[in-house]
Order: sequence, then structure tokens, then C-alpha cells
Amino acid sequence: SHIENVLFTVAQEALSNVRRHAQATTVIVTVQITSEQAVLVVQDNGIGLSPLVLQTYRDNATHLGLTGMHRRLEDLEGQFLLTNGEEGGLIVKAVVPL
Repeated sequence: SHIENVLFTVAQEALSNVRRHAQATTVIVTVQITSEQAVLVVQDNGIGLSPLVLQTYRDNATHLGLTGMHRRLEDLEGQFLLTNGEEGGLIVKAVVPL
């Protein structure tokens, strides 16, 4: 389905970003599906993102991967959430209504 393809693409991009930028040693990918929504979480133990990038990536042409993930999920009336983990790393969360 289209939702599965979008979530797969988001997972690929998030994992690619971990490999290229995060300097992480561990990454955890989880998928939870209920009757109401699908939730994908990609969490690493790398360096995270600066507060500036977290606030401005949607408007910054240098962060096309993040912007693309956000737009794909918006098109499905979903949510794209980026946060730094409490102990470092980055958490990418994609939520799509079913």
C-alpha cells in the first residue's frame, strides 16, 4: 500500500542519515500498528541534531532528506517528529493514521 511505501522510505532515509551523520554505534527501529495508526520510530545513540536544525529543517534546502520525510507524512495527514534523545542521539518518529 501507499502507506507502507511511505513508511519504508522514511525508514530508509532515517537509517541513511544515521549511517552518514550520527556517529552512532546503535540504532533501534520499531514499528507499532494498531487499528488507528502506524508508528515508526528510528532511534540512535549518535550526536543528535543542533537545536537550530530541529527548528528550521523544514525551511532549509540543505536538509532535503528531513524535509522530504516530513512532506511525505504530511501528504498522508500524518506526523513527523524529530527530537534529540535525553541521553543523546536522535529520535525520528513517523505517525500515520490508518
